[in-house]
Order: sequence, then C-alpha cells, then structure tokens
Amino acid sequence: MTATPIRESGGNLFADLDLPDAELHCLKAQMVAELYRLAGARNLTQSVAPRVITP
Repeated sequence: MTATPIRESGGNLFADLDLPDAELHCLKAQMVAELYRLAGARNLTQSVAPRVITP
C-alpha cells in the first residue's frame, strides 16, 4: 500500500484543491461557521435562529 503524501494547507482548503471561486467558497464557509457559533452561544434552535438573525 502506498502512503498518501500529506501537505500543509495554505489556509484556504478550496484554493488548495484548485477549486474555482475558492476565495468566495472560503468566505461563505467562514460565515456559516460564525452563524453556527452564534446560534450555539445563544442556544437558538434551527427554527428560531433565522428569525433572530434576519432583520
């Protein structure tokens, strides 16, 4: 069995994988992670979170 080489990420997994619009995908992922963190910190359910976050 051949070992798979491991390389260090440059900080943007999408760019590391040479995906188109990598910066946009990374930004969206960061936004989702922050929304998830905020909802958890406020103990919001999936049904309540959109009503609290949406203006």
